[in-house]
Amino acid sequence: MYKVAVLLTCFNRVEKTLTCLRSLQKQQQSELDISVFLVDDGSTDGTSEQVGRLFPAVHLIRGHGNLYWNGGMRLAWKQAMQQPFDFYIWLNDDVELVGDAIARIIHFYHNAGDAKIGVVTGTMVSKKQHKVTYGGRCSQYWWHPTRLGSLLPLSDVGQQCDVVNGNFTLIPAKIVAVAGNLSDKFTHSIGDFDYAFRVRHLGFVCYVAPGYFGYCENNPKTGTPKDTSLSLKQRVELLNRPNKFPPYKEWQLFIREHGGLVWPVLWLKTLIRGKFPYLWVALRK
Repeated sequence: MYKVAVLLTCFNRVEKTLTCLRSLQKQQQSELDISVFLVDDGSTDGTSEQVGRLFPAVHLIRGHGNLYWNGGMRLAWKQAMQQPFDFYIWLNDDVELVGDAIARIIHFYHNAGDAKIGVVTGTMVSKKQHKVTYGGRCSQYWWHPTRLGSLLPLSDVGQQCDVVNGNFTLIPAKIVAVAGNLSDKFTHSIGDFDYAFRVRHLGFVCYVAPGYFGYCENNPKTGTPKDTSLSLKQRVELLNRPNKFPPYKEWQLFIREHGGLVWPVLWLKTLIRGKFPYLWVALRK
């Protein structure tokens, strides 16, 4: 029997959240004891009420609207850490898991044959196109670790990777004991990549498990600083919204810690974004 804590955070997308929880409910198997910790970060669409009515066993934690992904997941994890678990799973609330996802990723962890195995992520595919949307990536150059390649393709064997997306990711208790929670240095994104780098710095290896584990659509560029249909002013304003683009000071911290030999150059490039945002956005196509 494995005790598993599943960690989620959500905000104002009640139908996606409920679909995710329904798919999670189907994961309960004889060898799994699953507890769900969900942070509702101030939703106004009735998410908490619906979850409380339909999934009363979920540990529902209320936020005030300023936690974003990284902060919400940190809070969920902090609550879960008050109990002993064998595994913790990051799960995005816009994921619909396949029926054996949790059992299969744990099975891979135990049978990978690598004593240094640490974080394991499960690939997500688009339900519409069946293309890989989230999973693991490898650094393109040893001296430029944050220059990442494309998502690793589907495979029938496990693949080592350098960073993982947090959509569906398994972290064993032994890793949590040394790496702890997600960093409080990041607001929304970057936290998952940072955690993978930290785990690797501790001497462990990150993996993408074989096959795919659920459905999740790519976040669109529409309504982000990369959306060239918007005015320059609108795109610059979006740079200040953490859920649209990583704040430049947080990105500077990330590349200072994980940017390898070229971090000073990357740091200066990011400083330009912070000091001259109109120029930076104008040059992005």
